[in-house]
Amino acid sequence: MSDPARQFACMKVAAVAGLAPRIWYMNIKDRISITDFVEVRPFPAGEAKTKLPDLLRHLHSLPPFPKLMNYIDTLDTVDSFIRKFQDAKILPESMTEEMFQLYTQVANVYPSHDEQNLVSCHNDLKPENILFDGVRLWLVDWEAASLNDRYADLAVVANLKKLLGFSEKTVSMESCFENK
Repeated sequence: MSDPARQFACMKVAAVAGLAPRIWYMNIKDRISITDFVEVRPFPAGEAKTKLPDLLRHLHSLPPFPKLMNYIDTLDTVDSFIRKFQDAKILPESMTEEMFQLYTQVANVYPSHDEQNLVSCHNDLKPENILFDGVRLWLVDWEAASLNDRYADLAVVANLKKLLGFSEKTVSMESCFENK
């Protein structure tokens, strides 16, 4: 995962697009970059309703980042692992039945082999990597950035909703797809 050339290329595209702080200096060989300092302010939940979906739409519309892995093969591997786990009956069916039913429902509708859902993704949208300066959001730490399924970033933001106490009405995942 630690490929500074890919990381810095993604960060540079994001900085030019206004999603990452401006880059003043970058040296791949020495693995160093110097960017604008972002003075962080508290991120009000009410601002999340528009800012997070706008941020994701903008990020996912960037020119394609380099691939980090063969995502489709990874999904097939995960599916195979889940099926083997289910067949092995390691845990009592009473504990896993609902989980496997839900997985099957998702797997049946998930566009896992749809190349159109592969977009430029940050892949590490934890709170520490989303900075709010009182006006706008900035993304930092581009080490995991790559071409990936758009749902990878959306899933992390969905978890942020829970962690940061955003209600379902505060951030709508559907709004991340508007004007796609």
